[in-house]
This record gives sequence, structure tokens and C-alpha cells, in this order.
Amino acid sequence: MRDFGLYKRILLVGAFLGGLLSILFVLVALLNHKQHVVIREAASERLAVSAHSIMELQNALPRQVVYDYTYWDDMVTAVQHPDKKWLDQNISTMISSFYLDGVCLYNLEGKLLHHAAPEGVKGMPPFSVQALQNIHSERTTDYYVSGPDGLYHVFGATIHPTRDPGHNQTLPSGYLLVSRLVDQAFLEELETSIGAKAFIRGISRPDTLAGPDSAYITPARDYVVFSDTLRDFSGEPQAVLVLKRKVLKRKVASLEEFRIISGYILALFLFVFLAGAALFVFFARKWARKPLELVKRILIAEDRDALMQLRTAPGEFKQIGRLFETYIQQKEELQIAKELAERSNRLKSEFLSNMSHEIRTPSNGILGFSRLLSGKDLTEEEKAQYASIIIENSEQLLRIIDDILEISNFETNQVKPHNTEADLHVLLNEVYAVFSPQAKQKDIELILKDELVDPQNFVILDSSKLLKILSNILENALKFTAKGFVEFGCRVDGDAIQFYVKDTGIGIDQDRIGSVFERFRQADATIAPRFGGLGLGLAIVKENVLLLGGQIRIESQPGAGTRVGFSIPFVPLNIQGPTAAGTSLTKPIQGVRTILIAEDEEINFFLLKVMLTNINKDFVVLRAKDGQQAVEACRKHPEIQLVLMDIKMPVMNGVDATRAIKAIRPELPIVAQSAYTTLEVRAEARSAGCDDFMTKPITKEILTAILNRLLYS
Repeated sequence: MRDFGLYKRILLVGAFLGGLLSILFVLVALLNHKQHVVIREAASERLAVSAHSIMELQNALPRQVVYDYTYWDDMVTAVQHPDKKWLDQNISTMISSFYLDGVCLYNLEGKLLHHAAPEGVKGMPPFSVQALQNIHSERTTDYYVSGPDGLYHVFGATIHPTRDPGHNQTLPSGYLLVSRLVDQAFLEELETSIGAKAFIRGISRPDTLAGPDSAYITPARDYVVFSDTLRDFSGEPQAVLVLKRKVLKRKVASLEEFRIISGYILALFLFVFLAGAALFVFFARKWARKPLELVKRILIAEDRDALMQLRTAPGEFKQIGRLFETYIQQKEELQIAKELAERSNRLKSEFLSNMSHEIRTPSNGILGFSRLLSGKDLTEEEKAQYASIIIENSEQLLRIIDDILEISNFETNQVKPHNTEADLHVLLNEVYAVFSPQAKQKDIELILKDELVDPQNFVILDSSKLLKILSNILENALKFTAKGFVEFGCRVDGDAIQFYVKDTGIGIDQDRIGSVFERFRQADATIAPRFGGLGLGLAIVKENVLLLGGQIRIESQPGAGTRVGFSIPFVPLNIQGPTAAGTSLTKPIQGVRTILIAEDEEINFFLLKVMLTNINKDFVVLRAKDGQQAVEACRKHPEIQLVLMDIKMPVMNGVDATRAIKAIRPELPIVAQSAYTTLEVRAEARSAGCDDFMTKPITKEILTAILNRLLYS
């Protein structure tokens, strides 16, 4: 293509703009036509919406009547033991009460028990066995049927006891059908409501429509048409409803006036364009041509001489020259950013895919076995097995949610260590007891090497974070070990405690070891489909180790296993006399105690009550459904010895209720219970006076430990 100069390009732009202005009139005419089309389409859509809305409104009453009358114990009795007097008083009166044109009552064998119709109306035709079977299977239905008086709109439902309003808990006892005539009065009412002419093919004014059912009235220029085929229970057409309404048109200027105005606009625009083009050419000669040539040389060849000249150019080109100095650097940074974005997008896709799988898997087990558990004829062994599977999958789902929330808290710096006294002997044996069944199930030897000697086992640290670290590492070790052993242990080395977990699993390539600590990353993209997981476990481990002031390292060889070691500061506990480490937190609880549960949710109250009665059948359990009731209960019942306080409740929340109770009974222990786990919620509960905090879901073991500490210590 020939290379045009800057000035020729400007002239070409002017010629092009002139051509655009010359077709302005054509565009205006096309827009006017498009406006008419849009008006017609909008009118057609409004007609369809109006028709559906009005017909639904007209059908609402008979549909509700059928529904209300068919879950009624007296109706079931009337079908099983027909009583003409009762039927006349309760069924026949439906005609006048609800403006119906027919009522029929059938038993399950298809026998007509009662029929009623207004004076002068023959009523609905007998219903076939197939029609009643359709109602039997659908429970509620409506369709159209032709009768001696014309076209009927029939509404039917199966009859059930009062306790079954949904028509799905009991077997049908019979069938109730009501109807309304689709006659001239119906059409006139429809015309009045919608403002359109209404026709029914083959019923009213049969000469208005001709041809097959699919051939409707062709819309005229100023009219829109809506049609709807009315069908029986089997889907066969019975008639066609047609609505025809005139389109309201707005007055617009004549085409000749519009053409004249367009000509004036074109001439004015052309004059302004030519004057502006002349000025533009003049100033472009002076200020633009040379700087643009310099820019061209820089963009094509990154010419440094051109860059230096551009920095001395007038106006904004001087700033452009400065910007070009960072051009190459920005280009490299953009390339790096692109690679990072692609990598982030890939990791995000993998994470979302894995998360969907990891959440759906336990959810499927929970839903599936919950449905099976609700079935009949289950043995106690099957019930116990299904319940165990539901609990196991629920705990797995909870661990997934906890991992996602924990990594989110790390990102927002909301996690702080909570150091307390701990016995590492007890902690390590608890971890061994938790993972030992899983190891036996896979026929893997689980080994604990506790090299601590008294009193090295008594330390001050955040035991919950240490449990999280060991549990995640051991869970990974057992997941990726098919045979052999998994060994873990610890020892004191100077001012640090050295922990390790060693396995004989699949191992990790050396070039991938660094990536296993990244969030949403696994050593191999094929791991998630084979072993599951979100790629968060070791990321959480590393964050917790760093939070405790420690370090972590991995040694691994593909096919030979992996050794994960980490160290945390050794802060010994000064022991004076016997310690409480050996005290059982789950010792049997005996003795009468009165406990108040402040909980607005029924299922949560029921769960806590069952847990308490399982722990000690002598417990007296009281309930408050909101914070205000909890305060009043503590004021009126001095025998209350413990309060389990939900944080989020109506009327008065748990925090305000705790403050009010502590003001009148400061010695009464109160335990906060909430699904909110953030540090702010815990701190607010503590500041209000709560003696402890339980995070939902609450386990029997946690509840027992708190009861032992607050009621029996």
C-alpha cells in the first residue's frame, strides 16, 4: 500500500468525514424505521405479559379452592362414606361461593359420588380413567376439556387428610374437580382487563379463525396478536385463544421536514470541518510533524538519538520523551506480570476445581446416607454404620471449611498465638490415638518416638496451633503412603523443640519441594485427581510454624519417602508439685445441676439438650429463646448454675445479655457459643464477662471438658 504523508492523511480524513455526513440522512430514516419495529415488538411483549398475568389472576381462585378443599379429614370421610346431605351443604355450595360452573367428586375407583352445576348449565362431562389417573400421579393439575356447554377449564386435585397439606405424605382417597366455562362472558372479561379483542377458535365466533391450529391471525401494520393453544390433560389441543390489540403510535415530524433539517446540519458541519481542517494543517506543520517522526523512529527501532531530540521538543512531546525512557523497563515488567497473571489464573482454576470436588464429595456422602438413614426396616448395625459415615463426612467437610477460613485469616493478619500450659506427652499421645485407626485401615505402621524426659514435656505454647501442624503433616503422610510406615516424634535441642514426621510414601521431586508451601499448590498437578485436597495443608502448616516463631524444612526423594521437620522455641514450664496434666477432662459427671441454654434456633437447642442429658441424665435444662429471656430467667431462677449463651439472638444479643446477667449474678459462669470464630467475636465475648467460648459445631468432648472445669472443679 502506498505510504501517504501526514497532510494527505488529514485530507483523506476530511473526505471520509464528508462521506459520513452524506449518509446521515439515510441513517436517520433507518432509525425511524427501527423505532417503529421496536414499538411493535414492545407492544407485542406487553400484550403477552398482560395476557399471562390476567389469566393467572383469574385461575388463582379455583386453583386455591381445589387446594384448600383437598386436605381435609371431613372430605376424606365423605369420599369413603358418602353422605348426600353433607355433600349438598359443603360441595354444592362451592358453585355460588366461588363462582364455579361445575364441581365433581370421584372415589379412587373412578365412581362419580357427587356432581353440581349452576342452573341452566349441564356441567362437566364424565372424566375418563386416564384423566383421573393423570390427577392421581400429578396430585394437582389443570387443563381444558370440551363439554356440552362449551370449553371448560378444569382444576383437579387428589384428596388427603388435614395433616398432609402438601398432598405427598399420604395416599389419595379420591378426586375433587372444579371448572369454569371459557365462554363469551370470560372473553368479554378478558377484553376489558387487557384492552384487546379476544377470540376462541371453534368455540366462540368460529368464523374468525381458519386453517390448522398453528395458523394464527397475521398481524396487521398497526396491530399485534397474541395466541395460546388450550390443551387437555394429554396435551391434545382443544382450542386456540387469540388476542388482538392496536399499537399506539407517536406523532413524528414528516420525512420531508427531517430531510431539510438534515441538509442544514450537513452544510453547517461541512463548513466547520473545512475551517477546522485548515487550522489543523497549519499548526500540524509547526508543532506535530517532526515530533511524530521522532516518535515513529523510537517505536520502530528504539532509536536513542531520536529519544534525546524528542526530550527537547515543544509541548507535551517533552513529557513523551521522558516516558519513552522507561519503555523497555515497562515492557519487561509487563511480560513478568503477564506470566504471573497466567500462573495465578491457572492456580485459581485448579483450586476452584479441587474445592468443588472436595466439598461435593463429603456432601454427597452426607446427603446420600442421611436419606438412607430416614428409611424404614434398617437394622441397628446399619443405622450405626450410616451415622458413622455421616459424621466422618461432616468432619471432613468441616476441615475443608476450616482450612479455607484459616488461610483467609492468615492473609488478613488476624491470627495470633494463644500460649498456655501444655503437656507434650499427652498431646503427642492424643495425636497418635487420632491417626492410629487411619493407619491400621491402610495397613501402615504408625510409630511415635517421644524423646522428651520429665520435666521437658511441660511447656508453654499454643497447643491448638501445634496440633494443627502435626495433624496436617500426618494427614499428608498417611494420604501419600501406600505401604511401609509413618513415624513422628520430638526432642529438645538447646532452646528449641525439634519435631519431625517421616514416611515411606511417594516422595517429592527436588525442584518441586519449594512449591508445596505455596497456597493452592501441590507438588504435582495430577495429585488432586488421585488423592484429593485443596493444596492448603502445608501452606497452613508453614504459616502456623512461623506464627509460633519456628522454622520448617522438607527432605524428600521420589519413591523413597519424605521427612518434614520443624522447630519451635522451647519455653519450659516451672513445675511446683503435682501437675494437672494427668487430670482427665472427660471424667464421669454426676450430680444434679441446673443449666440454662440461651438459643433461638430449635435444632441447636435440641442438640445441646441431648448432649447434656447424655453426659448426665440428672441435669435440669432450661431454655431462653433470646437474650432478654435469658436475663429474666437468671433473675427468677437462682438455682441456675451455668449458662450456655448463643451470641447472635433476636431482641437482645448474647453479648448484651451476658453483661446484664453478670451485673446481677457476677459469680454465675457463662459459656459463649457461636458459629463466628474471629478473634474480634471472641474478644467481645470475653470482655462482656463470658468464662469460656465454644465454636459451633460443638462436640460432646468439648462440652464435657467445659462442664468439668466450670461446674465440678
